[in-house]
Amino acid sequence: RVATPELAGRLDRVYGMTWGHVDALRMSLPPSKAERVELLDPQGRDLPDPIGGGPADYRACAERLEEAIAARLD
Repeated sequence: RVATPELAGRLDRVYGMTWGHVDALRMSLPPSKAERVELLDPQGRDLPDPIGGGPADYRACAERLEEAIAARLD
């Protein structure tokens, strides 16, 4: 789903796949809400967007998403 400022402002926490996503969303929110936006990968790495790629790219992205989500849940 597209992370609009209206949606993000209502959520407790928002995770972006890339620093570009995080920075763009933070800039659209008031400071008190911008701090709720973080990069999904706790190690600070962007997760590559598979759009335009083949099935292997989507599988690799899904694996990275699962790893990052599991790390956040721990």
